Amino acid sequence: MLDVMRQNIKSLRIFLWLVIAAFIGTIFFVWGQGGRHGGPRGQNVVAWVNGDPISYTSFENSFRNVYEFYKQIYGNNLSPEMLQNLQLEQVALNQLTQKTLLVQEAKARHLQVSDKELVRTIQEIPQFHSNDRFDPAVYKNVLSRARITPQEFEVQTEETLLSEKLEYLIKQTVRISDREVLDDYTAQNEMIEVEGLLVKADSFLENVEYTDDDVQAYYDVHKADFTTPPRVKIQYIHFDPQTIKDEITPTDDDILAYYEAHEAEFNKGKEVHARHILFRVPQDAEEDTVNEIQTKAEGILQQLRDGANFMELAQEHSEDPGSAQNGGDLGFFTKGSMVPEFEEAAFALAAGDISELVKTQFGFHIIKVEETREDDDPYGTAKPTIVDRLKLAQAKDLARERAEISYEDLLDIDNLEEVAAKDELNVNVSDFFAQGEPIDEKTTAVPQIQQIAFTLNAEQKFSQPIETPLGYYIVEFLEQQEPYVPELADIKEAVTEAVRKEKAEELAKTEIEAIQQALADGITWENVAENYPVEIITPSPFSRRQQYINEARGESEEFVKTAFALRDGEISKPIELGDDYCVIRVKERTDIDMAAFEEEKAALTEKLLQQKQETAFRQYIDELQQKADIKYVENLFS
Repeated sequence: MLDVMRQNIKSLRIFLWLVIAAFIGTIFFVWGQGGRHGGPRGQNVVAWVNGDPISYTSFENSFRNVYEFYKQIYGNNLSPEMLQNLQLEQVALNQLTQKTLLVQEAKARHLQVSDKELVRTIQEIPQFHSNDRFDPAVYKNVLSRARITPQEFEVQTEETLLSEKLEYLIKQTVRISDREVLDDYTAQNEMIEVEGLLVKADSFLENVEYTDDDVQAYYDVHKADFTTPPRVKIQYIHFDPQTIKDEITPTDDDILAYYEAHEAEFNKGKEVHARHILFRVPQDAEEDTVNEIQTKAEGILQQLRDGANFMELAQEHSEDPGSAQNGGDLGFFTKGSMVPEFEEAAFALAAGDISELVKTQFGFHIIKVEETREDDDPYGTAKPTIVDRLKLAQAKDLARERAEISYEDLLDIDNLEEVAAKDELNVNVSDFFAQGEPIDEKTTAVPQIQQIAFTLNAEQKFSQPIETPLGYYIVEFLEQQEPYVPELADIKEAVTEAVRKEKAEELAKTEIEAIQQALADGITWENVAENYPVEIITPSPFSRRQQYINEARGESEEFVKTAFALRDGEISKPIELGDDYCVIRVKERTDIDMAAFEEEKAALTEKLLQQKQETAFRQYIDELQQKADIKYVENLFS
């Protein structure tokens, strides 16, 4: 079965080139139409890789298919802003460049793909099958719908196979030792628990002493820290869908069609409001353990039957962290929301009923149904929501159309006020704002506007319509404010606060050093905790791989490194945690379970080997790129 799965995955990888890969050159289909060696289809070139051209046609195909790939992932959520952030043009070109390099290297190593391999690979792709057999007509039809000729697909498949052969060769050079596997397992599973004494800088702010000379000296040294960001001032018109939607009245047919297309969202059927008490059973629990947990659950169930308060017992006994503190409340849920055993029991109960013990993959549950409900007229209930959605969707389209028409008018009139007057819109003048700052009193920080605003100038003062979550905007540049360092008198409060903070941090550092010395001199941890201005911190046990420790204030890597370097009974050096400082000591260590390691060793070895192979292959590609002579057409994406 595993071999079949692997073969299907390999076939699918080839087929996925229809969606996400580039298509280079032309070639015949093996069953007729010429030889297997051809040049670029288009004369225009976007790049050269070691002298081999990448045609604009190939780039267009690559971009189109990368776009379709992301479109399938994000659907209608793939906005222009997302497209810009994803940099699909660069992704498409990088794919072409890397693939070209791999094919060149494979050929340099005299790797080849025979006609027999190529034919077999294509014939094994299930998307080209009819009645479980390869069908040339289906093959051509699928490619036609994907806008790819058989010749293009064959060269793509050949180059993919060459790349995979090279990838296999590189990965086969990678080895992993038993020591590497043990070290990785240890890093993941050896646990340590520490406790710490934290000195917070904020606690010294009231004790800070400073003079005007201190403030002046700080300002003189740190002037650059107070440099203002560049700011810009604009005026703009706003095409607001929320305003425009009042002009729109969806038809009954549109409303009904939307409801029918989204009926699962609106017609939820019967809903149950339930509580539960969970007695968690570990996946690998022995039979005696399961029986012990079941006996405990049966005892709680009997208390409920005798009249005990369900919410109180849930808070005391339930092992569901998401609901226990709320008395086991799960809220309303529909069929398909819970695991089958739980769902079947809950939907069989009437309001106020309590179930028998229900066994699921999580353990034993006691369920109480608080109430049930079912909408008699789901269409009527959904109609106001649907109307609002349809109005807003049409309003967004109308806002875009009006913005585009206004922009065309602006190119002729060159006057934002006149263009705004045509649609009876206001021209709003912003404050000076920096990236991330509110544009004015009416409009908060809108990244899409700010990004464009800082590209405008007196020469190019008007933006094209800018799509934002708030609708469409057309912006006119008015004035730029360059960065500058304010005079001390203008920012004295901010500079003074910085001085106080710096001196408080110095006092905190001095205090933690005194605490470290006191502990070294024999004063007990408990005595220090009582007599010094400290806060005791007790992070949850962690491994060497822990990426985030709440108490470490963003310094988790240093915190973990320091903890594992400590000997039992040793006090750490002061650790800087943002503005604060702490010392820690080890409370408990938990070594790895060697028996568990031996059980997991084979799977872990395979996983680490794959990771190491992927890293090696990625590095190999990077080296090829660094050595390659790659030239791109200037201003390709401008």
